[in-house]
Amino acid sequence: MDVTNTILGARKKKTGESVRIRVWRMVVSWLLTWEIYPILVIATFLRFYQWPMTQFDADQAVIYGLARNALVHGLIPITTNTASIGIMNPPATVYLLMLGAVFSANPYAGLIVVGFLNVLAVLLTYVIVRRYFGRMVGTFSALFYAVALRTVIYSRFIWNQNMLAPFVLLFLLALLWGVMERRRGWLAPSVLLWGWMIQLHGSAVFLAIPLVLACVLAFKTLRWRDVFLSVILLVLIYFPYIIWEVGTHFSDVSILLQNVHSHASLDKYALDFYLSYFRAFDFSPPAEPGSWGFKLFSMLHWDYRLMLLLLTGSYAFALFAVCQSRWSLLSFMRKEAQLPTPLVDSSASFPVRLLGWWHALLASPARCTLLLLLTWQILPVLVLTRHSIDLYAYYLLILMPGPFILMGIFTAQVVEWLRQCSFPWSGARYAVSLLLVALIVMQFIGTFAWIQDDAQGFHPNGNMSHSLGDLQNALAVADHLAQNRHLHRIYIDTNFTTVDAFNYLAPQMQTPYTLLSINDAHCLLLPDISQGPSVMLFSPAQQLDEALLTHFASAALVSEPSYVGGPPFRLYIVQPLSLPQSQATFVNTLALDTSQSAAFTWQDPHSLAQPPTHLLTTFWTSLSSRPAQENTTYTYRFSARSSGRGTDSQNSSAACSFTHLDSGEQLLVPFVSQALFPVSLAITGSVWMTSPHQWTYGPFHLEDIRKQSSLLTTFQSASGGGSIIVQH
Repeated sequence: MDVTNTILGARKKKTGESVRIRVWRMVVSWLLTWEIYPILVIATFLRFYQWPMTQFDADQAVIYGLARNALVHGLIPITTNTASIGIMNPPATVYLLMLGAVFSANPYAGLIVVGFLNVLAVLLTYVIVRRYFGRMVGTFSALFYAVALRTVIYSRFIWNQNMLAPFVLLFLLALLWGVMERRRGWLAPSVLLWGWMIQLHGSAVFLAIPLVLACVLAFKTLRWRDVFLSVILLVLIYFPYIIWEVGTHFSDVSILLQNVHSHASLDKYALDFYLSYFRAFDFSPPAEPGSWGFKLFSMLHWDYRLMLLLLTGSYAFALFAVCQSRWSLLSFMRKEAQLPTPLVDSSASFPVRLLGWWHALLASPARCTLLLLLTWQILPVLVLTRHSIDLYAYYLLILMPGPFILMGIFTAQVVEWLRQCSFPWSGARYAVSLLLVALIVMQFIGTFAWIQDDAQGFHPNGNMSHSLGDLQNALAVADHLAQNRHLHRIYIDTNFTTVDAFNYLAPQMQTPYTLLSINDAHCLLLPDISQGPSVMLFSPAQQLDEALLTHFASAALVSEPSYVGGPPFRLYIVQPLSLPQSQATFVNTLALDTSQSAAFTWQDPHSLAQPPTHLLTTFWTSLSSRPAQENTTYTYRFSARSSGRGTDSQNSSAACSFTHLDSGEQLLVPFVSQALFPVSLAITGSVWMTSPHQWTYGPFHLEDIRKQSSLLTTFQSASGGGSIIVQH
């Protein structure tokens, strides 16, 4: 017995040592694979170059703020942001961004997570494709994926679907375990990854198509325990979101059903968006003569045509390889073990021959894999040609890098055919490789040119999009000015495109601040006389607000922080107004500073064809303080009924939101009027507080983006009524 145990122990030791040796040799072999390094360098460079220009708007601020708050306050995220169709997204995005938020509140930490995941996707493309299709296919597939413009664009800023890429590759790997290798145990990880990707973006639901096909092609590898495990894993990763749905009585389900059953249109948008992934320029040709894209457009357009030609050849070859069973294609791959298939006479009936083709297909894992790739690429695009919701290019991120893999397979087969030919045709294989290199270089040039143009402001989205670098720089300049001049507060005038971004970034300043969310009401908040001057920061699109400030208050423009792609931010030092207080007062809330309102007419200098804006501006002093609380705003809503000069019964309103309000601070509230100014305004109003919605289940505190509003007071005039009369 002792001798037997000794022999068995020696064998186990030898087996363990051999496994370690094989693993070590494999690691060394991969480390010595030279093409990995330029692929990673190119992918990393294009995803992080000029990274201060990363987009940082409402979605970016909200989802990164959720990740940071969850870590700081010990919350459990159960939703992310709101989807384009109106439902709440599941929380997977927040959990991924927590990997960066745990280190820093700076959104660049989240950008590192997004960029790293996309660089990892390029590496996974090389590793997975090389494993199953060879070194050449893996190299070219990864390079095309690394330099493709649209995949680079969607990996340069924080967004839910921008983190899909590595999980798509892992999902493909799990499917190939079953379809290509016929191994058991692939279903549970593939279903887990599928559910996770749906949390990142709902378009991943279309990956059920290749998943179902893989179950059919690798049916003999499935086990009941894999099905049960898949269901359990899905329930686990969706458990936080299930809590949300139960708590909201499944409101998202009804919204989703309404979108699904709404009027559907049939068009080619899905195909156009799919083909846009092969262009080295954006959707529309660059029109600015000074841009790189304008200068390179002719070359990039020819590159696009060649890419479409290569794509067409790749699809044609893949379809032919799947449909036929007589010729041995894919000769560049290592020989696969063919499963036994019954012979079918060519004179047999069509159903018999079709059944024979199906058995021959199942016997060839390589052909099954090609069918899987084609189905993954074609069917989602076909399904999306009829849609009831608006489509966007990022809906097709779930299909990447599938077309580049098919391109690599096709060119590898062409090179293998040419290699088998006699001279001089055998030398043509080098020309094919050089053509691929040229296409990759042109794709790289186009992508680099787009990044350069974006950094120089040639690809702005008007005032709808702001870069993180510009926003942080504007706040840093304002903070530095306030600290140097010992000013007590910074007022930040926002609009709907900047309010969420500034709401997240402003707490990182040293100087106390107040965020003004004016909701197109053009209200202004000015400091109390006892507080002295303050700093006021305006976003580039707030020209009317600036005009109101310079017309009614003493304000000096001291700095213009840059904004790439548009007019700069503008920074003022504002002196308090000194106005007599009238007896007309909203009790314990606001005091009207004068019995006469001030008329103001403003003409947009950039839109002279538009009619001027007529405003009646009222001046108020706050009688109560509203303390600053995290993610809390106070909204003052005024309603005014006009009378006199033909304006009788005309109504106007203004809603002004602030994150903080001190007693004594002055509020300018303008009311938009018609061409004639009224004689008087009958004003009523109320104030309410909006704060984060709180979910608590025992010791667990849950987090979502919903807000809850509570009415603080309805304005009561000093005379006891609900309104006051302002004369003009």
